[in-house]
Amino acid sequence: MRIPFLSRLTASPFDGLHEHAEKVKECAGAFQKAVACHVSGKWKKFEDLKQEVNKLESEADTIKRNIRGHLPKGTLLPTDKFELFRYLREQDQVIDTMEDALDWISFRSESGIPKELEIHFYLLVEAVIDSIEELSRMVFEAKKYFKRFFNRFSEKQRGLVKDIIRNLQQQRL
Repeated sequence: MRIPFLSRLTASPFDGLHEHAEKVKECAGAFQKAVACHVSGKWKKFEDLKQEVNKLESEADTIKRNIRGHLPKGTLLPTDKFELFRYLREQDQVIDTMEDALDWISFRSESGIPKELEIHFYLLVEAVIDSIEELSRMVFEAKKYFKRFFNRFSEKQRGLVKDIIRNLQQQRL
């Protein structure tokens, strides 16, 4: 026997969003290592890590398609479905940009960058990695908040998610 109302409450895209955020975080680690290899002139390792980023981006795209394709029509969500998809698109653009950046870096005919720019280059990459780790944490905490949303409202959890978002916005500036 099928119970239509209960089926609207079962599917949660937030698990998929968190899985996608973790894939972005995993990709960021490979990206950081690839950049370090490029700066130090380790082309073979750079190419291996570039392929790893491509593989992780493909896996993230599979997760993204799964979220979009398996969200039943009429599923009750604590947020608008299109806002959820818009957020997913933004999160996916992070991993796409890492892949594109490595492609652009690989077009250089010589490895490395000028010595006086190395520290700044590493600091830039580190700032990006910090934001991505915070992004993953934000999705995890939002998932917890929305899971509790139907049971009981948690102002503390809501405040935590908003604080993470504010920190991300500050890092962006």
